[in-house]
Amino acid sequence: MRVKVELQDDVYSYLRHDCTLDEVLDFTEKLQAVRESPIHRSEPHFDPAVSRFALRRFTFGAGAQKIAIFLWDAAEPRIVVVECRMSRQRPKRNDAGDPGGAENGN
Repeated sequence: MRVKVELQDDVYSYLRHDCTLDEVLDFTEKLQAVRESPIHRSEPHFDPAVSRFALRRFTFGAGAQKIAIFLWDAAEPRIVVVECRMSRQRPKRNDAGDPGGAENGN
């Protein structure tokens, strides 16, 4: 299934100013894959700071990954990319105070 895609103005700005050419190309490639199967090629994303609706996301870029957050409207069908940003890094086990970490000799 192919769907229509809309990008919010902030997304255009982010891609233009904060991404390398390779990241923009990767974003485009991943977005094309998501267009073919929006549910299977993305993950749920819940962030009330972005929207009160259930959103979805996909990752792009190499190294420090970025995420694109979008609204999937199955009725039309269309994807509205509402935000792109750096993916939040998850703390390493030892950074999170894991008592079984290597610094404790375990």
